Amino acid sequence: MSPKQIRVLQIFIILFLSSLTLYVLFQEAEKPIEETLILTEDPPTKESPIKSKEKPKEEKASQTRQKDSLELNENQKKALQQFERRAQEIQSKLPRKADLQKLEDDQVHSIPQELLQTGRQLGQLKEMVLRYPDNPVLQERAKEFYKNCADDEGYPTSIRSLCLFNRLQLAKNSGEDFDISPYPLEIKELVLQLNPFRQ
Repeated sequence: MSPKQIRVLQIFIILFLSSLTLYVLFQEAEKPIEETLILTEDPPTKESPIKSKEKPKEEKASQTRQKDSLELNENQKKALQQFERRAQEIQSKLPRKADLQKLEDDQVHSIPQELLQTGRQLGQLKEMVLRYPDNPVLQERAKEFYKNCADDEGYPTSIRSLCLFNRLQLAKNSGEDFDISPYPLEIKELVLQLNPFRQ
């Protein structure tokens, strides 16, 4: 494939994932809010001992999260718990560049199933973020999720671009400045073609 064909394919994948995200948003918007909340308890986990250097940093982050959670009402707490579970699940399933490089030649000429599923999952996650604009903790966690995804060089350009696009939209919605200069030119060009600042 020529560089121009690769670029067109990348733009197509991002537009497809964005369209899939919108489709999921419209499907989820028709459901009542109560239907979308998952009210299961977190399964108990055995915590492994943390090295002494990492412990204070993780404890501090945990304490900050607990403090933020105390300031939320019950519905906001439930929505936050659901978002965090879903974000963690999605992050563990996002396809890496190495996964996509293992695809067979005939799979490359269509949208890989992994990217289709990723688009649906990211759409469901974005629906949760848009559904709870009055939940400041959820909004901040969503910003972290999208930034971490966009920063991770192990993800394909299309996924990183979509995450950066979503991060920019959250920044715009909250009136925040978000610097995209550290990102590779290829990702910035793809994101700007999607125009995250449109109304």
